[in-house]
Amino acid sequence: MDGVLLHSYDMSSVDHGVIVYESGFYNIVQVLFSQGICRVAVPMFYFISGYLFYNELKEWNWEVYGRKLKSRVSTILIPYCIWNIIGWFLLCLNHSFFKGDSYIWMSMTPWDILWSNDNGWPAVIPLWFIRDLIVVILWAYLIYLFIKYLKTMGILLLVLLYVSDSWISYPGFSPESTLFFALGCYMQITDKDPLKVSNFLGWISGIVFCIMLILRLITWNRCPIDVSIQNILTIMGVILVLKLGSFIDTTKHRNIYDAFSKASFFVFATHLIYILPAFRGIFNVLLPLDSQYMRVVGYFGCAVFTYFTCVIIYRLLYKLAPRLTSVLVGKR
Repeated sequence: MDGVLLHSYDMSSVDHGVIVYESGFYNIVQVLFSQGICRVAVPMFYFISGYLFYNELKEWNWEVYGRKLKSRVSTILIPYCIWNIIGWFLLCLNHSFFKGDSYIWMSMTPWDILWSNDNGWPAVIPLWFIRDLIVVILWAYLIYLFIKYLKTMGILLLVLLYVSDSWISYPGFSPESTLFFALGCYMQITDKDPLKVSNFLGWISGIVFCIMLILRLITWNRCPIDVSIQNILTIMGVILVLKLGSFIDTTKHRNIYDAFSKASFFVFATHLIYILPAFRGIFNVLLPLDSQYMRVVGYFGCAVFTYFTCVIIYRLLYKLAPRLTSVLVGKR
C-alpha cells in the first residue's frame, strides 16, 4: 500500500520533474506521506534484500554467489524486463491514440526502455528500484570486501555520504540501494540481529523520525539541507520499522498476509501505468476540488482503490494463467 501512496500525489504539482506543493492541509498530507513516511519503503526493501542475499555469504563463496545470481535472473531480471516492455508498449498506445505524440516513445532504444530514458528512469518508473537492485547484486563482492575490512567505519562512511547528499548522480547507482544493501550485508556478516539492534536504539529513532518529519514539512524545497533532512528521516524510518516489526506476529492470519505479500510486486509494477491515473481522474471528477478535506479523501481513496484493484487483477490473472503470472512476478 505504501508503494501506491508514494505515487498518489497530485500530478499537477509536478514541475519539470520536481514536486511542488502549495500551502494548505491537503498539501501537508501529501508531503507527510508521499515524500515522508512512504519514502522508507524502498530503502527497507534494499536492507532486507541485502540481509537475505548475504545469508550464505558470510565468508565469500563464488559458487554460492553464482547460484544466487542465477536465481535472481528469474526472480528479478526477467520480470523487470517484461514489465518495462509492457509499460513501454502501453505508453506508445496511450500517446498514439490520446496524445498524438507517440514518436518520442516509439523511437526509444532498449537502453531507454530498460535502463534510463531522458528523465533518468526506465519505461515503468516505479521499477527503478529493481534496476538499482540489479546493480548492487552485480557488485556484491565489492560491497562484501568494503564491509568486511571497514565494518562499522564503512557503514558510517556510507551514511555520511548519504546524509550529506555527496553521491554520484547516475541511473542505477542510487545512494539508497548502496547504503541499505550494504547495511544488510553488514548485519549479516557481523552476526548482528537487526531486531535486537533496533530494540537497542529504542524509541530514539522514533523521536528523531518525528522531528525530521516536522522539519521536512517546514523546509520542503525551501532549504539547502532539505535532502539531508529527508535522508536522516529515511534512516530513522528504517530503524523504526524494524522496531515496530518486532511487535508484529505474522503467524496470525497467515493466509491473508501471504495473499497480499505475493501480490506486492504485481501491484508495484502495474499501479502507475493506467490504474492509479484512472482513479485519480475519477476522484477529481467526483470530489469538489475546492475543498482541502475532500482532496485528502481523494488522495487516500485513490491509493486504496488502486491497491485493491491491482490485487484483484493479480488474483484473477493467477487463477486464469498461473504459470504466466508466476513469471511476471518473479516466481513469488
